Amino acid sequence: MKDSLDLSTISPGLSESSSLKHVCSNEIIIRNQPYIISMSVHNSKQPQMDLEVEAKESADQWKASFDVTAIETMTAKTGNLKSFSVFINMLENAINQESTSVNIDLFTYDDLETLRKKRQGQSGSITNHPTNIQLANKRYLILTYNAEFDRIYYPLSLPYCGKPDPVVLMQQIRQLTAENRLLKSRVKYYYLKKKKHIFNKN
Repeated sequence: MKDSLDLSTISPGLSESSSLKHVCSNEIIIRNQPYIISMSVHNSKQPQMDLEVEAKESADQWKASFDVTAIETMTAKTGNLKSFSVFINMLENAINQESTSVNIDLFTYDDLETLRKKRQGQSGSITNHPTNIQLANKRYLILTYNAEFDRIYYPLSLPYCGKPDPVVLMQQIRQLTAENRLLKSRVKYYYLKKKKHIFNKN
């Protein structure tokens, strides 16, 4: 189930006390396996995007954070530079599966090396260069942009974070519950304020 929320559209002052500006999440089937992919955008000192992938059946998680420099440097290396804001919009469309021009895939390190060899016209196996555990557990979320005459691959490296810790989950649930109450109270406040303003005008 996809879910997107831009806090600034609820009310201009709603997210003033928080750096969180935008969130989206969706369950996507990749190679016959369900994954929950979530993205959140923060804007404290500078914009930052947090990306999380969770295997729904095993609960294994991969997470990483990317700032403006990291995203724009990565896109520049592909030969098709995208600004941070444009890339975020592309990724959100891919997560929500709202556009046929962008889509998401998930690769292991060995998958990525095989893809690179194919693109370079090389053949042969990469088993002569075994990966260590850290590399083997890492995943690469590939955002594919299907242009009119080309196909661009944008790789995002996601270290393995293991399975959720029950204690951490409880802390996150309490934090989310508190944030949810705060958001509801602020929405109610701005709604009543707006309603009162309309009533006074009449």
